[in-house]
This record gives sequence, structure tokens and C-alpha cells, in this order.
Amino acid sequence: MRDLYSYNDPLEYLKDFIGEKKKKCKSYSHRFIIARLGLSSSSILSQILNGHTKMSDIFLDRLMRFLGLSPEETHYFRILVEFKQAKTESKKKFYSDQLQNFAESKPDIVSSSQFHIYKKWYYNAVRLVLTYYNFKGDYKELGELVYPPITEKEACESIELLLKLGLIVYNEKGILKPANAAISSGNFQRRHT
Repeated sequence: MRDLYSYNDPLEYLKDFIGEKKKKCKSYSHRFIIARLGLSSSSILSQILNGHTKMSDIFLDRLMRFLGLSPEETHYFRILVEFKQAKTESKKKFYSDQLQNFAESKPDIVSSSQFHIYKKWYYNAVRLVLTYYNFKGDYKELGELVYPPITEKEACESIELLLKLGLIVYNEKGILKPANAAISSGNFQRRHT
């Protein structure tokens, strides 16, 4: 499993963590995790992993203890969660700045050039939209698919930056998609060229 700091999405980290545990122990399940967290709802973890439910502070505190994260990892994971769950542009900007500051203190783990994706909250949002949307040059439509919606100019700026950073590429059908599985799930490790 990849290092926590190579993720920019806490849900991807959780899915990978659970997947790794299931490989080692077939009885490792969502119910097992919920029981360990001391919660009663067996569906809450599935709802969180599918992005339908936010992580509450209580859930998050219990989860980080369960994951056995160090204080530094806990801090990073909490910032990832807050960034992912932020609904306003000002909150996204606040947590984006914290992620960038964190990345700058970890130069061997995160490429500073790729961390430009955190300068504006919508850069990563556009990249995520491209995982399911077949972009054909309509920046206005692309901008409307981001929540909250962004302008046509912001969508164009996002595509240009993502292409420059190598985080999106044209697939065999000529459609822009995240570059590869590792990057689409949040891998911002330094790439060697």
C-alpha cells in the first residue's frame, strides 16, 4: 500500500487500507471496522466510502485511532478530510493552503510542481470530473459539472494546468482522462523523467 502522504483523497486511502487488510484476512469487513469503532450503524462506513455521508468529528477521531496513525499522519489525514468535505470556496482555499504548506515541508514525498493543483480548489475538482465525464472541448459545460460551478475561463485554466503537470492525458479515443490509476487516486509522488 502506498504511503499516506501520496494520497490527496482520504476515501481512496481508506479503500486501499481496507483492501490491504482484506487480502490478509478474509473476514475483515465493514461490520468488523464499525464494531471496532464502537458505532451501531453497519451502513455508515459504506455511505462514507461512497461519498454519500460526511465523516463526523467523532467518527474521524475514532477512525484515526483505529488506523494507528502517528500524530503527523493524523494531522495530514484530518486536513485531507476537511478539504474534501469543504463546501465553500473560502474553506476549500483554507485547507488547500494547509495542504500546500504540508507538502512544502515534505519535499521528498510530494512534488512541488504538482502541488500547484492545490492553488485553486477547482483544479482537482476538474480532474475528478474527468474520471466520469468525456470532455470534448466545451469548457462551459465542464465548469457547470463542478460543484460549486466554475467559469468557462476557470475550466480552461484547469485543463491547461492539469495537462502541463501530466495529471491528465488524452486516451486512445482522444478524450482527456486522469493520467493513470495511481494519479487518479491521489498519487502526487515525484515523477522521474
